[in-house]
Amino acid sequence: MATLLLFLPRLFQFFGTFRGFYGFLRPFWPMISGMFGSRAAI
Repeated sequence: MATLLLFLPRLFQFFGTFRGFYGFLRPFWPMISGMFGSRAAI
């Protein structure tokens, strides 16, 4: 249980970083998905 409580803030930090990264990438996503093909669409 203690390890879970230690792990949760790290998980939230990871999700915050991921959301920031996704928000940064989203304007460029048509270019990126165009390079990789239509299967990479979100």
